[in-house]
Amino acid sequence: MIGVGKRWGVGKDRTTAQSLTGDQTPDNLFRTIHRMVVSEVEKLGPTISPKGNRKLSGVINEVVAGEHIYLAAGTYYVKNPISISKSLRITGIGRVIIVSEGEALSIKSNNVIIKNIEFVQRPDPASVSAFSCVINVRGSKCRIENCLFNEKQAYGIVVTGDQCAVIGCRFESHASQIAANSDVYFGDSASDGLVAGNTRSKTIRSYALSYKTGTDMSQSVNGPASAIEVRP
Repeated sequence: MIGVGKRWGVGKDRTTAQSLTGDQTPDNLFRTIHRMVVSEVEKLGPTISPKGNRKLSGVINEVVAGEHIYLAAGTYYVKNPISISKSLRITGIGRVIIVSEGEALSIKSNNVIIKNIEFVQRPDPASVSAFSCVINVRGSKCRIENCLFNEKQAYGIVVTGDQCAVIGCRFESHASQIAANSDVYFGDSASDGLVAGNTRSKTIRSYALSYKTGTDMSQSVNGPASAIEVRP
């Protein structure tokens, strides 16, 4: 293990190769390990910090297709929906929270993966509409994985692209949610989707997944049939 500075007291000094004898309290050790993890991550792709001067929307515009963007722990505020028009991955490191008034992400490209992020909506009541959502997935072969949705508007995720997956996500109940809407909504144009291992907002929603009859969806992986609405 390589230390990141004499005062951290972990591993060896990079310049002298001598064992470090600095502060080895649990707090310092934790910060050292955290910095080392982030350092390793930065070798794989850009890391964005909520305290930095780079905005997520700007970084998405800068990176090339196929890039992997990492979000450092903290809270990010989104005023307008962030448009994703290229294939990429966005992964949260630690507890990453994205707060939006309405839609947070508008995914227009194929092969987009969103992972390990908590989404919170704090909308102006006047802006709430029947079709509002947190993530709008128009691209195909996209995946939303291990995310938490604490949305106050109608839908958590709306999917109109093909072969998309929502896996291992949790949807929290909120009084403003209504049974007529769903946590995950597959539009009429979507097909070959997968929704598995998610926890739905049981106390509010009548169902977690909504999709049109004839759409190739597997009900067996989605829990009780009562949690699924098949539209005619």
